[in-house]
Amino acid sequence: MLRQYMKPADVAGARLACKEWRELLSAQVQQVQLPPCLWQHSSPGQLVQLHRLLRVYKYLQEVRLALPQGQQCDACALAQAMDTFRVHLPTLQRLELAGIAKPAHWYAMLGSMQCLGPQLRCLQLTDICWPPPSMLHMFGALSSLQRLHIRSPHFSRLEAPHLAAIGGLTQLQELSLCFRTVEGTAHAPLSLDPLGCLVRLTSLDVQYTGLLELASAVVFCGPTALA
Repeated sequence: MLRQYMKPADVAGARLACKEWRELLSAQVQQVQLPPCLWQHSSPGQLVQLHRLLRVYKYLQEVRLALPQGQQCDACALAQAMDTFRVHLPTLQRLELAGIAKPAHWYAMLGSMQCLGPQLRCLQLTDICWPPPSMLHMFGALSSLQRLHIRSPHFSRLEAPHLAAIGGLTQLQELSLCFRTVEGTAHAPLSLDPLGCLVRLTSLDVQYTGLLELASAVVFCGPTALA
């Protein structure tokens, strides 16, 4: 409305100032939690809205995706969202996924994350069940991963194949595992020794949150491997 009262040179200057201001604000936002409506609906409208958001906040370094309790995971929509991150967010380094409570969710999550393998530095998995052992090889595609945080408050068991897969991520520098149940027993405990292969670790946090009487079901059998 004010444009008709302004000189062309002033209009051009105002547009430039607004653009620079928008760039400055955009650079200040480095993390975001996206609602499911932006990554869990296979529709052109979802991608349009996601593209629009990422054009504004194009310097994001961390994205958090939380699947609502009881909701099925749309694998196609998630794959489209991850590929959009790859194309439009070259600065993305950290990804947090929450609410992966069913094995079928893992097939969608891990499959879609493969395209982010070269740029992802930190992966945080909260409120999850443990993935099926048949899926664990897909972690290997996350070749740049340096920090891995897994928190599982559910009654899904931590098993030897999980530890073997994590132990194969030899580039890890920081690892945090929180679990409630394991496949081991007091007489045949689950060994955490595969974590000894992570020779670059500078931080290791292992938490067992199950019954105290069952705490001896998971142990480091050969602690010298961590030296």
